[in-house]
Amino acid sequence: METDTVGLKEVVIYPWPATFRQFTEEFMDLEVEDPLAGLDLHLPSPEELKMLSQKIGEPGQVTLYSGPGPFSLLYDQFSKEAKSKRLYSDVLKKENPK
Repeated sequence: METDTVGLKEVVIYPWPATFRQFTEEFMDLEVEDPLAGLDLHLPSPEELKMLSQKIGEPGQVTLYSGPGPFSLLYDQFSKEAKSKRLYSDVLKKENPK
């Protein structure tokens, strides 16, 4: 290995306010941009939630598909058991074409 010298820029350290009270006042006056201000979670509006919560059989009701959750979908896609089931299904299709 070779020895190397790296020059760094000057760093100026400023003292924080002298007292805890000054620190508290400056901290509370500090303007911080809210990182979640422009975040859109694509959540349903209260009206949409009300519409979706209607009881079965009422006119104007929206029928929702209730399928497996995200973990079940991942398990069915990548697990050894699911892979074995797919291979078994392929073998059955080849043996008994309809």
